[in-house]
Amino acid sequence: MSFSRLRRLLPALVVVVAVPGLPSQEVPAGRREGLPAFVQRTLDEFASAAPERFDSLYPFPDGRQLVRWAAEVHWPRVAAGGGVVSTDGDRAVLYLSGHPVTGSSGYETSLGRMFTGLYEAERDSSGWRLTRRLPAAMGNRIRAHAAGVILQPGERLEVSDTMAVVIGEGGALWLSLNRSAELRVVEVNGRPARYRLIGGLLWIEADAGQARVHLGYTLDSTRDTAPNANFGRLEPDFGHVRDQ
Repeated sequence: MSFSRLRRLLPALVVVVAVPGLPSQEVPAGRREGLPAFVQRTLDEFASAAPERFDSLYPFPDGRQLVRWAAEVHWPRVAAGGGVVSTDGDRAVLYLSGHPVTGSSGYETSLGRMFTGLYEAERDSSGWRLTRRLPAAMGNRIRAHAAGVILQPGERLEVSDTMAVVIGEGGALWLSLNRSAELRVVEVNGRPARYRLIGGLLWIEADAGQARVHLGYTLDSTRDTAPNANFGRLEPDFGHVRDQ
């Protein structure tokens, strides 16, 4: 599917959200599963299925490994959301977002990238299936960052990040951002832009071409509870930050 066919209007996305702990929904034999239902089932399985069951639905090694790790160390898994970006007959582009619960939002976002992202799906006689992971950049390129950070140890970070980017034909910018970021400003070329943060996946509407993208957000360090300091937990006494 050509990236130029991707529709950029967020209201056109079919958004579904999985609720952790709900059992996976079986699709009756002989019944053709709709695309939104397939997205929901994939999210449900990510959140609650045993690794072997998840493997039967999800074909990519990184996401499989994440589910296996989480099961081994008893990390809960959260399906943050997903939806349909575009369709073209029996082919579609989807986004899926999920992460384990480790107590560190940075580590959760980093690990979540093993599953979170854009996918191509195809429909055959048995229904929809994932066929390919798509690069999140989708023809986009970040050429420069100018970032400023105000650190309040034990409380929060305030971040201002201005990027020079080249946006491809898809008409949107997809970025990875800490899932707990509280966005205050999202601007493209000095004007407020439409956006959505789904787990650790940030979508920003933008026209193709060169652009200046500005993000302003805060990270509340008091929410992190990870006992392992290697996860980058922000402690009141020293305000440790680990770039993940």
